[in-house]
Amino acid sequence: MAHPDPGRPTPPQPGPADVSSDAAAESPAQQSQRQTLEQFPRERAATQSFRAGAPRAVRIARDHSQALFLRSEASDDPVLNLWRVDLTQTRADDAQSPETVVAHARTLATDNIDRLPAAERARRERLREAGQGITDYSTDNDQTKVCFVLSGSLWLLDLTNGTSALLVEAGVTSPTMDPTGTWVAFNQDSGLHVIAADTAAAPQRRTLCSEPAPEVTWGQAEFLAAEEMGRYRGFWWAPSGDRLLVTRVDESPVSQWVLGDPANPAQSVRTVRYPAAGTANAVVQLHLVSLDGSTTAVTWDVDEYEYLASVSWSRWGPPLVCVQPRDQRCVVTLSVDPETGTTTERSRRSEPDWTDLIPGAPVWTASGIVDTDVDVATDTRRLVIGADRAALTPAGLQIRAVVAADAHAVTVLASANAISQGFYAVALPDPTETAVQTGSAVQPMLLSEPGGWAVGAGTASAFAISRADPTAPRTRTTVTSNGHTIEIASMAATSAIRPSPTFFAAGDVGLDTAVLWPTDYDGHRELPIIMSPYGGPHAQRVIDAASAYLTEQWMADHGFCVIVADGPGTPRTPDFERAVHRDLVTGPLHGQVAALEAALARYPGQLDAKRVGIRGWSFGGYLAALAILERPDVFQAAVAGAPVTQWALYDTHYTERYLGTPQDHPEAYAASDLTLHAEALSGQLLIVHGLNDDNVFAAHTLRLSSALLAAGKPHTVLPLTGVSHMTPQEVVAQNLLRLDLQFLQQALQH
Repeated sequence: MAHPDPGRPTPPQPGPADVSSDAAAESPAQQSQRQTLEQFPRERAATQSFRAGAPRAVRIARDHSQALFLRSEASDDPVLNLWRVDLTQTRADDAQSPETVVAHARTLATDNIDRLPAAERARRERLREAGQGITDYSTDNDQTKVCFVLSGSLWLLDLTNGTSALLVEAGVTSPTMDPTGTWVAFNQDSGLHVIAADTAAAPQRRTLCSEPAPEVTWGQAEFLAAEEMGRYRGFWWAPSGDRLLVTRVDESPVSQWVLGDPANPAQSVRTVRYPAAGTANAVVQLHLVSLDGSTTAVTWDVDEYEYLASVSWSRWGPPLVCVQPRDQRCVVTLSVDPETGTTTERSRRSEPDWTDLIPGAPVWTASGIVDTDVDVATDTRRLVIGADRAALTPAGLQIRAVVAADAHAVTVLASANAISQGFYAVALPDPTETAVQTGSAVQPMLLSEPGGWAVGAGTASAFAISRADPTAPRTRTTVTSNGHTIEIASMAATSAIRPSPTFFAAGDVGLDTAVLWPTDYDGHRELPIIMSPYGGPHAQRVIDAASAYLTEQWMADHGFCVIVADGPGTPRTPDFERAVHRDLVTGPLHGQVAALEAALARYPGQLDAKRVGIRGWSFGGYLAALAILERPDVFQAAVAGAPVTQWALYDTHYTERYLGTPQDHPEAYAASDLTLHAEALSGQLLIVHGLNDDNVFAAHTLRLSSALLAAGKPHTVLPLTGVSHMTPQEVVAQNLLRLDLQFLQQALQH
């Protein structure tokens, strides 16, 4: 399918931030600034928002001798290769370590490097994966062998002798090495298969699970698991490598929706299963599967707990399975008998509105089962252990994810303040200690630098950290092991845009807010305002990292004040996130208005309250459209990208968590239905939507547009043919950004 080209509009004309429209009269500094602004959309699109070329997916060998990672060769190269860094040969200054490429994607691929089966494309869409080549890999425990998919084919690399082999051609997704390095399990078509992990011998392949029914798959994550639960796979190896836990997914109860390409009417439409709010979900079961193909059903009340949220299988205990009921008010952790498939309830987390799924939790450790719990008294999500749920972390440190565990500690991502995230090690109690002793929480060890926004991988004894700095223009990745810290080189581009956000707490509840001004702003004129939120659950925009605001600074440098605010419902504390229960209107919209009003009060004479626009994508697109419909007294223009306009058209697991079902709570759905408020439009609205979006279907935009037309309200719709919920196509990404700015400039008479 051809990529769409929405046109190549003339770049926006210079705004007040530009000293002169006469290039000949510009100083060298002014010329440089103008060129930077003109080039930024293209550079941002060509470099995948300046992330291409940065190291990612770092994994450290158990003996700490090496680390593997993925990285492309240049800042404008989307094709990822597999690299190895030797951790035993560090330089005296601990700066960098030798890096060698061990699998070069363009060398191995024999044809189209991004030829992928439909299941792999769907998986990457759920992951928002824009890279090509080797986008993921799997190793054995000792990191002697590695497998990966390239152009839809399964490759195996033996790191001990440097040999490689093409094991399976075409149609492969999610290959995973067993911990002992003997077998590779993978999905192909609708089944689960294994093949011997041997680069020298003839391939020994077995089909473990498969059914002829087209709506049944084995070992694959269903849509809801990948899109909403953070579970991207459907099979898990036993630590011994002799069996697996495997999902069986029956999608026959799920409604069929159609995706087509209106720009190519001769092409066949694509039918997908989509569980809209209030409709049937897929039936997901779990089986223990031996290497001979024999299966044993894992038993729990699937009718009562229809969501299989997570599965883990560590060397310290039997498998752990987390299940949820349809209303999501609890998460039940079950242990599985690996011989009989029977389950035993180990713990139950229950909350009155809904119970969040925390990545990586629970996990079985040498000291017991580690999980998270909400401490209501201190409004803190804390790390807990054992049957008595004894706290391991202190009040005020919000646990965001559990990363890994070794015999002595658990590594986690956590926030001591709302706009920073650190990588911490939490000491585990001695397994022989009593429950009273384990309840004495101690301060975790911060492994990343203070401030900024860090993500990490590995255990407390050997770990990798990627950290975005409050002032540095790009992310820095380091590996610490054997008493040394080395930096992995980044090929990512550094933007000439230099964001300089000002942070403050807005409104009565102290909403985290970032304000960006034109680089050359002198403070002596009123600027038009652009609000640039996401504003919804599970996504945070205001973080202490300069690189997070490149686009906002670019817009500000065209003569705007850009305000980014995280309102009620966005991640901060459990109570703060609960503000959207049964109401996706009041908290998110009030948060943006409160942040705007606080900025107007904070900067008198510098902001023009009569020229306010708002822009956003996905939930941010919904919020932008909501704002201009509900508060025309505040907002004069909006750009709504891929907006949800009727929550009854969005999926079950996300929507029902906040609004319940349409059958039980029709008033909540009516209050948030933008089509019912179309007559209120008085400002200028641009709606942008990819016609190939299988997450927020284009029906959302088409229904809102139809309602606006019926109400006689002028508006603009930009359909993007061949574009999904992502916009990775370079020409689309750069021109969308230009059109976004140009629309707001014209709408706000700027």
